[in-house]
Amino acid sequence: MSKKIETNQNSNNTYEQNNNSNFNESVNQSLDETKDNIKKSIDESRKQIPQN
Repeated sequence: MSKKIETNQNSNNTYEQNNNSNFNESVNQSLDETKDNIKKSIDESRKQIPQN
């Protein structure tokens, strides 16, 4: 394998890893936000329930 092809493959691998990492970070952030929103909704709902 020539050096140029090997370098291109390494660059592509690095690019894919960065893309995967960015995607994973985005998904994790979205899940965290959703989790926080659910907690807030539950807390608000609990406040609406009459205490006997």
